[in-house]
Amino acid sequence: MKNITLLFLVLFTTLCHAQVKRDIDSLGKLLEKDGRDTLRVVHLYKLSSAYQVSSRYDTAMSLANEALKLATQLGYERGRASALHAIGDCYRQLGNYPEALKYHNEAAAIRKKVGDKRGLSISYNNIGILYWRQGNFTEALRNYYLSLELKKETGDKKGTANTHGNIALIYESQGNYKEGLKELLASLGIFREMKDNVGMARTYNNLGDMYGDLHRLDSAMFCFNKAIEIRKLIGDPEGLATAYQNISIALENLGRYDEALENCLLALKIFLEVKDKQGACSAYATEGVILFRQGKLKEARTNLALGLKYALDIGSKEDIFNSYLQLAKVDSALGDLKSSYEDDLNYVLYRDSVTNETNTRKQTEMEMQYEFSRKEELRKAEQEKKDALVAADKRKQQIVLWTVAGGLVLVVFFAVLLYRGYLQKQKANVEMSRQKNLIEEKQKEILGSIHYAKRIQRSLLPSEKYIARALGKKS
Repeated sequence: MKNITLLFLVLFTTLCHAQVKRDIDSLGKLLEKDGRDTLRVVHLYKLSSAYQVSSRYDTAMSLANEALKLATQLGYERGRASALHAIGDCYRQLGNYPEALKYHNEAAAIRKKVGDKRGLSISYNNIGILYWRQGNFTEALRNYYLSLELKKETGDKKGTANTHGNIALIYESQGNYKEGLKELLASLGIFREMKDNVGMARTYNNLGDMYGDLHRLDSAMFCFNKAIEIRKLIGDPEGLATAYQNISIALENLGRYDEALENCLLALKIFLEVKDKQGACSAYATEGVILFRQGKLKEARTNLALGLKYALDIGSKEDIFNSYLQLAKVDSALGDLKSSYEDDLNYVLYRDSVTNETNTRKQTEMEMQYEFSRKEELRKAEQEKKDALVAADKRKQQIVLWTVAGGLVLVVFFAVLLYRGYLQKQKANVEMSRQKNLIEEKQKEILGSIHYAKRIQRSLLPSEKYIARALGKKS
């Protein structure tokens, strides 16, 4: 039955890789048919993401830059944000966190400007991851909570659950297990509601790790077993092997070595089946430690040597010096002091090498961060200068606008005054004309009356001839 399960898990992994290849092929065919439009930007972005999944970061970066260039030419802001997001992810995978931050911040600024809340929540989450990787927990938490607020607002349940999980990792890094457990339980509740088995399995595994940190090993065992149960159900080989590995370590801490060894062997078998060298390296080392605690020194040394071989193959210096450390203990217990001394020398050599590399990496990251900060300050100063020029131009435009508006108001005001004066003059003229007509009418009436009176007077007075005759007769 176990062999059938392993066969199914290997087949599932193969199918996943085949699906990614099919996605790349189908998107490539779509690009051949696309014109230079927004749809091509979308397909370039999706193809870039597919190449990232297959760890082909150079190709992914090239496609994302092509998408960015086309989106800029088209003025397609959401496409620009997606392309910047893809470039940021490539830099994150390559370990260049300052450059990754730069591109994710640019994507966030565009998404905020265009009101893309769902995209902005993803940007804040990615920025939080980058700050977490750099050990800046304050900024990581701030961005995670910004992301969480937007995911709740947009109804993104899966995103909300994942962000709760990310916040939990921050609290675990700070040793704040109480708050970490709260966040993980909140995440688990949402995944249960959604019936998301992948999310539940991952969260149970993280809960097991956190309970292990708290030395609540029974609770850790319960969570790891739940993770195993779900991993079997969904067919996740690496996840199942990791769960077996974690439960093996928990059982070892409880002193239940036989059960620990059984789970470790299950993990190792899966890691070997799926050709996961990193997982096999870890499993061989764990098996060697368990056998050493059981007093099976020769078997312990065999497994630790196999773990060392895988560590050397993959070039994992941390696994190499840990293997030499355990081999030194086993060789000393076996009485092989020469080998134990050589193991100790190699342990110190690789440990110091890792320490130096870590310090160099940190210094490089600090230098890159400084350079990024310097460039960011220059960019902000340049932007502030541009903003000041724009503001000055805007003020000038406002002054001209208000001046023109004021002039127009004055023109309208004087026009109204002139029009009112004109109307009053017209009214006065009409009134004068009316008065003149009235006077003329009165004059006509008076003259008429005078003429009428004269006629009457004339009619009443005797004529001159009549008077003369009358006077003649008397004389």
